[in-house]
Amino acid sequence: MGQVLELYNSNNESTGIKQISLPAYQTSDGKIFHTQKEAEKHEATEQMIKDLVNEYQDWRHSFRVGGWTMRGVGDEFVPADNRKLEAYTRFVISQIKG
Repeated sequence: MGQVLELYNSNNESTGIKQISLPAYQTSDGKIFHTQKEAEKHEATEQMIKDLVNEYQDWRHSFRVGGWTMRGVGDEFVPADNRKLEAYTRFVISQIKG
């Protein structure tokens, strides 16, 4: 249960501090939601983004995200960082949703 401090009464007069409890749900990435439905929706969205990044970063596909660099005697493919790809994917999805 989350704790909230209430500083004013109904007449907006200071009455001191009163401690009240609210239900709260914390997701695996540390975000806190007040309803279980919101928390589950956030978890599902995060899992979808991770699955999407893992799918297009799979070594069997030719459309992996990354770049080429000179190492040793030839070129070597360097895949992009998955955390950055997840952040970019979140950004693109937020832009599509509007």
